[in-house]
Amino acid sequence: MTAFLLEAKKRVKSLVLVGEAASELEILSKKIGIKRVLRSSSFEDCVAKAIAEAEPGDVVLLSPACTSWDMFKSYEERGELFKELVRKHYSEPKSF
Repeated sequence: MTAFLLEAKKRVKSLVLVGEAASELEILSKKIGIKRVLRSSSFEDCVAKAIAEAEPGDVVLLSPACTSWDMFKSYEERGELFKELVRKHYSEPKSF
């Protein structure tokens, strides 16, 4: 097992997968022992699930494991949408 996979196993609390490679990544994630793997139907849903999984002090990291040509024109477009969704989530008033 590579150093990356060992580190992922130690640090990943939840993994939210989306896109064409999601099935393959889910199989690999479970093989290395990541227990909480969620699937999403869209990038927006993926970010929302990641935010919902996070507790104070956690990190929500956009960590593309491969290209996302099935969803975006470039990595810049993907990153900008991620930032926009996170900003929107934290700027909207929450109802209790």
